[in-house]
Amino acid sequence: MSQKLAVKPDPRVRRTQKLLRDAFLALVLEQGFEAVRVIEIIERAEVNRATFYHHYRSKRDLLRSWTQEVGTLLDTGAVSLEDPRVNAGSDEYLPAVVVNIFEHIATHASYYRLMLGRHGLGSIASDMESQVIQFLERRADLFENTVPVSDVPISMRTRAYAAQFVGIVKWWLEQDVPPAAEQIASWTWDLPIRLEL
Repeated sequence: MSQKLAVKPDPRVRRTQKLLRDAFLALVLEQGFEAVRVIEIIERAEVNRATFYHHYRSKRDLLRSWTQEVGTLLDTGAVSLEDPRVNAGSDEYLPAVVVNIFEHIATHASYYRLMLGRHGLGSIASDMESQVIQFLERRADLFENTVPVSDVPISMRTRAYAAQFVGIVKWWLEQDVPPAAEQIASWTWDLPIRLEL
């Protein structure tokens, strides 16, 4: 199996995206998503219009950029799920990809807390579920040797896992003192649904 080489993003690109994201998040907190205009994001971030459109097609594209990173992290970390201990059901093995996802969410907790909270946008939870479902569908080969636990269709179990994952993230972000990323990753991996596809 060939491995894709990870290309490290240019620090200037990351810095610009952070400026745009921070400005966007601050404006959404102040005004709500629908009221925010691209021109306000540009002004708050102190970048020009071309810079914004170089990185994002619209404010909705900017909004979804965080959850798209979840999909990217899943794809680049999939190799940790190829470990034989996954199919063996080892309780001592925690795939790095699970920890990486929760570290990403912890890093961007203010965004996820806002978007997945009571007053957030339902489309973000759906986007996150879709990222997990698409990943599991693309990586079905990882689970070929797994003994089916029932006659429940795999597509139903995949959707259940994705919904469970989003529910866990919401619960985690609601905690006054959230457990560390590695701890929540470990608890998530230990839940019954996990990857028994």
